[in-house]
Amino acid sequence: SPPVKGVKSGKADLGGLRITLDGMMPAQSAIWNPWILTPHTPSPHERYELITHHLDLSVACEIYFKTNLKKYNHDTWFVQPTLAQLEEIISAFSADHSYLHPRLSELKSPIEFRKYLFNYITWLPGNKSLKKKIPPARDYISLVWLLDEYFTQTLDV
Repeated sequence: SPPVKGVKSGKADLGGLRITLDGMMPAQSAIWNPWILTPHTPSPHERYELITHHLDLSVACEIYFKTNLKKYNHDTWFVQPTLAQLEEIISAFSADHSYLHPRLSELKSPIEFRKYLFNYITWLPGNKSLKKKIPPARDYISLVWLLDEYFTQTLDV
């Protein structure tokens, strides 16, 4: 089979060629666009839910790792968290607006998440103003407020 270079979605025009692929690796694009291989175009609300859920998961992972490294005497090998464990952590810090807890401002994962956020918002209308506001947001609360503001004012989510 000839290699197919530059295929970024399942909707690629191959010039009428019928070819057989041994496999396909969507790689990092599937993280911020899980619909990459489907004909579904996500709504702004679906994008908002995906972004905030991934932000929450990154924060939950950091909390899990900081909490559990102590149990393993700072050894870097230990059992990875399950999705259920991460969801439990998320519900703990987001229940009844308790995400305003000062401990969340000490986390590094929201700072790391900012670089991925640019990919999540690439195809959203009016994203230029949002892109300018992302770098100054240095903690979880700032990112959540920024996303809430953009999606409610710009996209009526």
